[in-house]
Amino acid sequence: MTKKLIKDYKIQVSYADFAKHFVPDIANDLNPTENFELLKIHRQNMFEKSKQNYIKESKLNNLIATDLDINRHYLIWLKDELKTIDNWLSPQRKPTPLTTVQINKYRDFVNNEIEKAKDEKKINTKTLQEIFIVENWQKYIDILTTCEPKLLRKENNNYKFIGNKKTQKGCIAQWFKTLKIKGIIDQSIDRGELASVLSSEIIDFSINGSTIDNVSTNYKTTFEKQLEVTLK
Repeated sequence: MTKKLIKDYKIQVSYADFAKHFVPDIANDLNPTENFELLKIHRQNMFEKSKQNYIKESKLNNLIATDLDINRHYLIWLKDELKTIDNWLSPQRKPTPLTTVQINKYRDFVNNEIEKAKDEKKINTKTLQEIFIVENWQKYIDILTTCEPKLLRKENNNYKFIGNKKTQKGCIAQWFKTLKIKGIIDQSIDRGELASVLSSEIIDFSINGSTIDNVSTNYKTTFEKQLEVTLK
C-alpha cells in the first residue's frame, strides 16, 4: 500500500488520503481543498459542530438560540471562511492550479451563502408593526402591559418583558399565536419567523419556534379572558 502512496519520493495521492493512511487521528480535520464538493461537505459539517456548540453555550447561560441567532452565527462563520480561503490561497502555501480552482469554487459558494443569510436576516428582523395587518396594532401589545400580572412594560417606544421567564414567556407566545389565527397578524409568517421577531423586538425576551405551538396552561387560566377582550 505504501508503494502506491509514494513513488520516487513523491506523494501520489491527495494529502487527505495520505493522512488517512499514516495519521488517521488528524485526517478528519484536514480540508480536502483539491475537491470542491468534498470541501463544501467537510466545512458545512464543521459549521454544524460550531452551531451545536453555540446552542449548548446558550443553554448554559439560560438563553434560547433563536432561528435569528443561528442565522447571525452562520453569517459570522461564513465571513471567517473568506479569511480561511485567503489563507489557503496564500503564496506561502503554493496551491496547485487544481487546488486554486477548487478553492475558488468554494469561495463562490460561501459568497452565495452570505447573500442568502443576509436576505434571511432581513426577513427575520421585521418589526412588530410589520407583522400586523391592522392599523391599530399597538392595542394588542399594550394589553400585555396592563393585564394582571403584567407581562410587559413600555419603555419609550420599546417593550420589555417583566414576567416570569420560566412560566410566562409561553403566555406571550400563545397570545401572538391567537392573533395569527384570528388574522390580525400576517398568517404567512411561520412560527420560526414569529419567534425571531418577538425575540428581537421585546427586550429581555427570547423564545424559539416550538414555543409558539406549545399549549400554555398558565395562559388559559390567567390571561386568556383578559387579553381576548381586545378581539371583541
